[in-house]
Amino acid sequence: MSDDVHTIASRRLARDGQRYTQSRRVLVEVLAAADHPLSIPGILEAGPRLAQSSVYRNLAVLERAGVVSKVVTTGERGMMITSDETLARRADRLKELAHIPGHRFLHDEIGFNYQMTNLQAALGIAQLERIEESIAKKRWMADRYRELLTDVPGLLLPSEAPWARSVYWMYAVRVTEESPLSRDEVMAGLRERGVDTRTFFTPMHQQPVFQRLGWFAGERYPVAEALSATGFYLPSGLAITDEQIQTVCAAVKSTIVN
Repeated sequence: MSDDVHTIASRRLARDGQRYTQSRRVLVEVLAAADHPLSIPGILEAGPRLAQSSVYRNLAVLERAGVVSKVVTTGERGMMITSDETLARRADRLKELAHIPGHRFLHDEIGFNYQMTNLQAALGIAQLERIEESIAKKRWMADRYRELLTDVPGLLLPSEAPWARSVYWMYAVRVTEESPLSRDEVMAGLRERGVDTRTFFTPMHQQPVFQRLGWFAGERYPVAEALSATGFYLPSGLAITDEQIQTVCAAVKSTIVN
């Protein structure tokens, strides 16, 4: 495994105020060596030196630092992992409407109804059973987009680092200064040609709700701002066909090149 993985993991953990301990290093090695996403049992089987309790804690730290990420989702809800016992107890309380202990229908703060249903759990399990098939389809999709869009001027395609294995949740592209059109103009042109797209997410410091609260006042994050202003997602669903990808790429070329 490339030392780049450890260098990047160490840098990201340090940025989050965390150390790259030996157990975290072993965990990263286990995940990087696998040719598919691993569940907790899979991690423990591949790394017999790892204790289950430390795996949960270290996964939480690694995910928070941006070293690892989850693949499977269960609707708009999912799993929260944390090494902070106080935070875990608070999250557990808030997800069930913040009931006062011992008083089911009394609440001393605003909570949420974030409990996963049996159907959502079943959805997650079903996705795990087909995870390799889903990832293979996503990577095939990315390869086809790359083959057909490589030579389009002013369009920056996603790249994959030698040490990484992307699952291409969405096929994300950016409009560069070489493009004769802005990101929004490209998206409008695609819409006219029957291709729906979606912009990148808006940075937290640009969200009106937080600005009204006075958060992030005077703060600038130029990288996030540039990504948000120039990036958009091409159709990336698991049901996409080769014919549909070719149609999307033809629309991209006719919009930007012509």
